[in-house]
Amino acid sequence: MKRLKVYGIIDRQRYNDKDPIFTLKDCENFLELLNIGEKFEVYINSPGGSVFEGISIYNVLNKCNPRPNIHIIGEASSIASVIAMAGEKVIISESGTMLIHKPWTMALGNSDVLQKTSDELKKIEKLIIAVYRERTRLDDTTLQTILDSEEYQLPEKLLEYGFVDEVYKPVRIENQTVKNQVTNIMSFLDSRPVQYRKELFNIRLFTNTFSKSSSHQVNNKGWSEEALKAVQDHPFMIEIDNFLANNIDKLTFRDIENNSLKNQLFVIRKEDIRVNGKSLYEQRKEEIINRGNDMSDQIFDTDSAAMRIMNETGCSYEDAVDRAFLLEEQQINRAKAQADPNTSKDILDQLDLDAKAENIAAKEGISYEEAFDRVLREAGI
Repeated sequence: MKRLKVYGIIDRQRYNDKDPIFTLKDCENFLELLNIGEKFEVYINSPGGSVFEGISIYNVLNKCNPRPNIHIIGEASSIASVIAMAGEKVIISESGTMLIHKPWTMALGNSDVLQKTSDELKKIEKLIIAVYRERTRLDDTTLQTILDSEEYQLPEKLLEYGFVDEVYKPVRIENQTVKNQVTNIMSFLDSRPVQYRKELFNIRLFTNTFSKSSSHQVNNKGWSEEALKAVQDHPFMIEIDNFLANNIDKLTFRDIENNSLKNQLFVIRKEDIRVNGKSLYEQRKEEIINRGNDMSDQIFDTDSAAMRIMNETGCSYEDAVDRAFLLEEQQINRAKAQADPNTSKDILDQLDLDAKAENIAAKEGISYEEAFDRVLREAGI
């Protein structure tokens, strides 16, 4: 399931790529990539920001069908707490919080100007109370008291008031074997072998969250001597050794380095990890068997491409990965077409146009259709 990440300050614009800003445009860009009726989740860690930008984001999310579940993984303070009210279900970490307070601003002028500003703030306050009331069913007097206190609210109190529906406790990894298994999946993914499957990104996101939410930080140095000794004679490891030996011509340096591929295959085989109901172990074996020798030198660093796209456009990591994989697919298709003497010039020209359009879409954060129309106009077609 896709995630909309509301991280950083809520504002109307991002002044540079490094600003930790979330805007209404970011929200709309994410929603445009969804299919009709597609479910998604919202993750919030924000101190708040622009009131009207936040209210706009709340209204957009509140009208989604289906409405998303919202997870508060850190803070949902100030106007970010209003955005959280758009969730079908609001879930907060046991270490999360909300700062609920009256709206404020800065003003300069005579007494008339200052009085008008005060009156406007009171109107905004009523709008915010209405949103909280709709969610919590608390009366206005109680809500006014909460706003007047301007205090960080603990998860238990937020649950009691009705601002959230559930308080969750992050999974804590206590078993050393499990920690080693998570470590090896992360190590393998960080090695970025040639042409790995898109589904692995979902596992990477899971293992990163799993590690960061644990009270014990995972040691990311690979297999310990004890763990290696315990598994080296395991039947699954013998099975994997035989498989890799029979397909040695399909392996890359990154696969072999530090036994990263071998360790990853063992973990997903032993734990029977599945993606969309299918065995990831069997998928990985099939992928390795089907690697074409003529494509073995074509390394498309999808992770780096996704990070570049994310930095350039401000889109989410998941959206950047989608665009990066489309770029990879186009690169491979073009390489195959060029290698085929029967490929017509028209097809090669079409692939060129596709590549240009996707590069523009990835760089500027616009839809592929809009970018392709621009490419056609520039080409005079």
